[in-house]
Amino acid sequence: MKYPKISVIVPAYKEEETIGNALDYLVNKIKYPNLEILVGVDTHEDKTFEIAKKFAKKYKKIKIDFSSKRRGTSAAENDLIKKAKGEIIVKNDADIRIGNPKRAFYDLVKIYEDERIGGLSFRVVDSLESEKRKSLISRGEIFIQRLVYDWYIEKNPVIEGDSDLLLICNSFRKKLIPKIDPNIMADDIEFGYIILKKGYKLVVADIPYYPIGVPKDAKRLFLQKRRTTVALMRLAKKRKINFLKFYFSIFGYFLSNICRYSIKDIIASFYWGSIYFVSIISAYSSKHKKRTKIYVKYKREPKIST
Repeated sequence: MKYPKISVIVPAYKEEETIGNALDYLVNKIKYPNLEILVGVDTHEDKTFEIAKKFAKKYKKIKIDFSSKRRGTSAAENDLIKKAKGEIIVKNDADIRIGNPKRAFYDLVKIYEDERIGGLSFRVVDSLESEKRKSLISRGEIFIQRLVYDWYIEKNPVIEGDSDLLLICNSFRKKLIPKIDPNIMADDIEFGYIILKKGYKLVVADIPYYPIGVPKDAKRLFLQKRRTTVALMRLAKKRKINFLKFYFSIFGYFLSNICRYSIKDIIASFYWGSIYFVSIISAYSSKHKKRTKIYVKYKREPKIST
């Protein structure tokens, strides 16, 4: 059987704490016969490049695209997509791990056998194995991400045509997105809208992934969500995203299923929501700042959960 080539793109700016484990996981855990890994490293500000270079010397499937200047995630992704040889692109941030590594990419390729499908949204799973290690913040973050996935699976598992909902796209056909606007900050969302605009479907797929850089305290979550909110504000007008409709739909789904959730998850979600609300208010003062300043000032600093 011939397997289509998959290109995993890994934008990495100041990711020395996670890039080594990320590349080791992709090379040694992910099972797929036709895979390349493209790492976009920006600047020598830390040891990200040195760590990635060691892996590239050891494994032929890893290639590095280095920039001495800070490009920003979208610009770095453009360079990586341009160099990618795969038919299918998977975006894998340095603080993300694909779950079910022995089967995930085989399952992904099988979904893409339908030529009408242009991209996939993956399922968030809980990476924090011990209940004792979960802070209220990290528990709330994971719970909300899983809640959104469950809502999509029940209400909108296949998205096509015009959509005013918040979309996340983790993988796509290269031919559909040769590049994106380098000034876009919400790149994962922009991918989805480009796919829909070209007449293809975006599928919410059961491809598990887990974030290891989940914020564990209120300050870190606040800074992360403020940056995210600025990005969404800039994209909302362009793509006509109806955030109120989306948020109220998720909240309504949460209330209708509240009996299924534990008390800890409910408390964590409300605590998370209160911090997110404050970050939205704060974001209004930053939405017109230069993209590079927002990236640096509000960038999440991922920590590995051990």
